[in-house]
Amino acid sequence: MELFNFIFFSKTGLNGSEIWLAIMGEVYDVSDGTEFYGSGEGYSFFAGRDASVAFVTGQFNEEGLKKSLEELEVNELRGVESWRVFYNKHEKYKFKGYLIGDLYDSHGNPTPLFSRLKEKLKTS
Repeated sequence: MELFNFIFFSKTGLNGSEIWLAIMGEVYDVSDGTEFYGSGEGYSFFAGRDASVAFVTGQFNEEGLKKSLEELEVNELRGVESWRVFYNKHEKYKFKGYLIGDLYDSHGNPTPLFSRLKEKLKTS
C-alpha cells in the first residue's frame, strides 16, 4: 500500500505524465482513460485531485471543492460510494494507494471522518 500527499497533484496528464484521481481518499491511475480525463476532456477536472463531492454535485470547478463529504445527504454519499466502487472494480484503472488527509492518516489508517461516513452509509 502506498500513501500519497499532495505530490500526486502533478499527475494530470500534462507533459506526458500519468493521470491520477482520488475518490474518498483512494488514488487511482486513470491514464488509460485519457479520452475522459485528459486535458480539455469532460472529466479532466478530476485529474490530480480528490474531488469526491463533485462526482455527485456535478460542480466541476473550484467552488465545487469547498463542500465536505460530511455535508452530503445520504443519497449523495451513496453516489460517491458507487463511483468509488466503479474505480475499484474497473479493469482499466489501477488502484495506487491512499491519499493522506481527511480520510486516511499518514499510516494509511482510516480517520474518524472516514468512520463517520461509513457509519452514515450503513445506518440509512
